[in-house]
Amino acid sequence: MAVSKLLVVDDDRDMSQMIAQFLGNNGFIVYTAASAREIQKILDRGRIDLILLDVMMPRLDGYGTLRALKADEDLCFIPVIMISAIDELSSVARCITIGAHDYLPKPFNATLLRARVGACLREKARHDQELKLYQDLLQSQQCLERELSRAQHSLGSIDPALRDDPRVAPLFEAFTSMAGAVQQRETDLRLTMQDLEIKINRTAVKAQVGSIVSDPSFSALSERARAMRERRQRRGGPK
Repeated sequence: MAVSKLLVVDDDRDMSQMIAQFLGNNGFIVYTAASAREIQKILDRGRIDLILLDVMMPRLDGYGTLRALKADEDLCFIPVIMISAIDELSSVARCITIGAHDYLPKPFNATLLRARVGACLREKARHDQELKLYQDLLQSQQCLERELSRAQHSLGSIDPALRDDPRVAPLFEAFTSMAGAVQQRETDLRLTMQDLEIKINRTAVKAQVGSIVSDPSFSALSERARAMRERRQRRGGPK
């Protein structure tokens, strides 16, 4: 089984090295980057299975970097975990909306980080398997289309005057039956592909939202935000 390759993006080199060392000690191959340009250079070298991305970075911040990743059809299915000292719910919601798979506040909890990374990688592995199946089905569907085209061409090439000839009729019936069977197989396969494509898209959405809002840490952030709002209201109320 291939070792997962992770990319840690943070302009704080000490922080990125600390995270990289921790993940490396847990058996992952880890790269680090401090800017969008460095990210692109690493992505150009080959497969990356997961990106841990800081929100606050110079020039192009984490939001912009995340948006660029999700807009790229070749990179959009790489899961991204946002890591930041920002713990306002608005930041969490913004990351989810753009396409983050998860969100961790700084300073990070080692156990939670390891669990979130593992969950995202398992989700990506399932997606990769579904995508491979989809690609295999697409090739099969294209092959069936070619078979159907050849069968229809063979039927069309038979002289109409010969179709009632007892010597030719069995051959004509065989071609007709073959064309019908191939067409049915092609239709069934197309429906299977549509169902699988819907499942892939639904899985991506679930990964982006479910893993965050169902986690206890998200509830803790929600409670903290509620407490902050109540304090602001009390300060702004009558004394």
